[in-house]
Amino acid sequence: MATATLEKSETESTTIPTRVFVKQFRKNGWLPDGHDGEFRYGGTSEYLTLQNRRGSNVLITGLTPEIQAELEKKLNLPGKSDKMPLGTLSPYNKDFWGKFRIQIPQGGKTLEVAENPWHELEWRVLMAHQEVANSESDKLHTPFARYVLTSEEQEVEATNKTIQIKSKAYRKFGEMNAEILQNFLRVYGPTFGVRTKTGASTSLSFMEAEVGKIVEEYPERFLEITNDSAFKMKAFIFQCIEKGLVKREGTKYSHFSGDVIGYDLNETIDFLNNKNNGEVYLTLKSRLEA
Repeated sequence: MATATLEKSETESTTIPTRVFVKQFRKNGWLPDGHDGEFRYGGTSEYLTLQNRRGSNVLITGLTPEIQAELEKKLNLPGKSDKMPLGTLSPYNKDFWGKFRIQIPQGGKTLEVAENPWHELEWRVLMAHQEVANSESDKLHTPFARYVLTSEEQEVEATNKTIQIKSKAYRKFGEMNAEILQNFLRVYGPTFGVRTKTGASTSLSFMEAEVGKIVEEYPERFLEITNDSAFKMKAFIFQCIEKGLVKREGTKYSHFSGDVIGYDLNETIDFLNNKNNGEVYLTLKSRLEA
């Protein structure tokens, strides 16, 4: 049961979708795709409850005063009156919200938002919940999200986008020679904190297989690196590090003479691209070629 107190913007949209799905998604994990316990084991459910606004005990309902009043009418709940001065769905009504919870089974849940006012209420609560991304495009950029609100249209759009990205990545992958493959792995490793094999004895078939896995699993990462205007210079710097010509300590980069050439990677790139430092760049390049 969710008890987090971090705040997310409440929904103010009056545009009500016809049908949405709420389902769990996984950013990472050790179980393979399709495993019964990939998210949670069969026959189990989780319940999401309301969160508190940061620094207070006020509940985050996802309802504006206008929407609150509309939903109270749709649900035949007491609205604002002498006996209920704030209305049933007020964020201060702990009697109602203390019992309110949204059950999400293993396979997710379909909400008929336009037809079922209780589903509309759940949808609005979920839209304001810290653990729920509001769309497929948001799910990897919502830090605390474990669930996503999606629809058939969104899923088709997301699938088409993935196909387009992979198509671009595979086209670029097919144009890469051994040198570019090796440079890609040099940059990919430190960029994403993974170990890659880039030595002189690394075979072409091994590099093709490694980069091919990245293209299939992380096409956006692949394109991020290969489309980077600083790709060649980054590869040059990391090759210099491999050969001991540049030393990296934390975020600082130093020339083999001991002189600092940048306090982070971007500064180091700018330094080596600067024509005034051409002698340093040419010295490093000649030593690499030697």
